[in-house]
Amino acid sequence: MNQRLHTLLFVLLSVIWNLAIMALIFFSLIWVFARFISPEVGGAVAHSLLLVALLAAIGGALFLYYRLLLYLRSKPVFKPWVAPFLQ
Repeated sequence: MNQRLHTLLFVLLSVIWNLAIMALIFFSLIWVFARFISPEVGGAVAHSLLLVALLAAIGGALFLYYRLLLYLRSKPVFKPWVAPFLQ
């Protein structure tokens, strides 16, 4: 496989990973907010918590994506795939 195909596969898998982790974090936070916090607060606070959940999901997914890249960079098998993205 050439470098372009490696890059294309890496980008596609990275997008899928990032979206899956973001959705997992977002829906987990929404479930926690709906289960424990929402019955006790008003509608405006619930909307603010939705925004907090979205921002936390985005930040958490980016953090986990970065940590995954660092982990893969340390493995010799993935070094040619990941090295160009962390320079």
